[in-house]
Amino acid sequence: MTPMLTCSNYIGGKWVSSTNGESLESRNPATGELVCTAPNASLEEVREAISTARQAFEGTSWAEDSPLRARVLYRWAQEMRNRIEELTRLLTDENGKTLADAKGELERGIGIVEYYAGLAQNVFGKTSISSPNYYSFVIREPMGVIGAIVPWNFPAVLMLRAVAPALAAGNAVIVKPASYTPGINYAMTKIFSELEDVPDGILSLVSGTGSIVGAELARNREVDMIALTGSSETGKRVMQAASETLKKVSLELGGKSPNIVLGDANFDKAIQYALKGAWMSFGCQVCYAGTRILLDNAIHDRFVEALKKQAESMKLGYGANQGVDIGPVISQDQVDIIMDYIDIGNQDAKLVTGGFRADSGDLSKGFFIAPTVFDDVPVESRLSQEEVFGPVLSVFRFDGVEEAAEIANNSLFGLAAAVWTKDINKALGLARKIKSGTVWINTYGRLPYQAEMGGQKESGIGIQYGEEGLNEFTQLKHIGIDIGD
Repeated sequence: MTPMLTCSNYIGGKWVSSTNGESLESRNPATGELVCTAPNASLEEVREAISTARQAFEGTSWAEDSPLRARVLYRWAQEMRNRIEELTRLLTDENGKTLADAKGELERGIGIVEYYAGLAQNVFGKTSISSPNYYSFVIREPMGVIGAIVPWNFPAVLMLRAVAPALAAGNAVIVKPASYTPGINYAMTKIFSELEDVPDGILSLVSGTGSIVGAELARNREVDMIALTGSSETGKRVMQAASETLKKVSLELGGKSPNIVLGDANFDKAIQYALKGAWMSFGCQVCYAGTRILLDNAIHDRFVEALKKQAESMKLGYGANQGVDIGPVISQDQVDIIMDYIDIGNQDAKLVTGGFRADSGDLSKGFFIAPTVFDDVPVESRLSQEEVFGPVLSVFRFDGVEEAAEIANNSLFGLAAAVWTKDINKALGLARKIKSGTVWINTYGRLPYQAEMGGQKESGIGIQYGEEGLNEFTQLKHIGIDIGD
């Protein structure tokens, strides 16, 4: 267990304690032990962070000094890499994922910072000559002040996924951590605060509730853009609040992703990725988790039996312990939500394995639910249609690619999907039919940060990763010049 942290907010280049004396507690979801305390910011503190961010953006050379931005981001990445072991343990203790998953998240996040450090000096526009003696310059400028609202499930990488391109593009950023996981965001911001040559207020950290911090960032006219990763319901509320000032929003939201296995697929590899793609090791608490498994009738029975055997072999426990395959879910509230969905599954479908809270021995200290698989789930069931965010898989049968596409698209969400087959024509044809921002073929969950991703339908608005992920934090300006006499 990492030593207990006492976190502060970072506003205007200074570490400050909450003026209202209120605090939040972050507890290890596997053991119940206190991981950190963090300020529960007041409205005045949020407004102070917005004011200092505005001053930093408009009163310094940050927006125009791309070499400085590149150097700062490279140094930040290097310092986080130097401390990756302590950050890994903190992340495991705070949100419950295994050490391997936590280290993988941090390595990915650091890679994202390095990637956008390289792009910081490559924010390009374009030039055209639309008529004689008239030049059109279209340039990209930073948005201004960005509010980055970070979720608890991947608090390290999803903070960096927003902050790195926003800073690289020349913006000032205010980070609001999730109430369950403020410690890891504090630790990464602390490393940033130790860097030289960074204008005070360019990066701020304000922990607190969504009703105060998140709402003010969304509504305040001095915030130019909100970047949120969270549930679709949260995204709708933030979008509604942001509409009061018509500010830009970038929303990466929920999913109910189909993992489609055709009869000719590589069976062993598809079985491996059925649980890996669902992020069962982290209790399926992932927006793009492949929790809807669509099986060709020809392989259905064999696949379900193998899935049952694999799920029942997984060891639950504290993610820092050796041999643990699956950690806890984040909270008692999440346990209650998941168990409600399991009740729905017991009514609507056939329980294959799991379906209970695991609370024997040391597991009684945390929020553990056994890996659960339901078969023959009706497409119209709430278990099929709604995001559970827990270790619950739904299995469906299909005959032919047309029915597979129909089941896959029978969802409000469109974040990710996968197709397993040795027939590349079927694979590409099905990939084109599926209404989803990302479709994998013969793999699942691989998201290179050099390639763009985004959601369709209620899975979000905007683009993450790649060059377009940088452009997301810019706005276009046309400058026209007449060079005639």
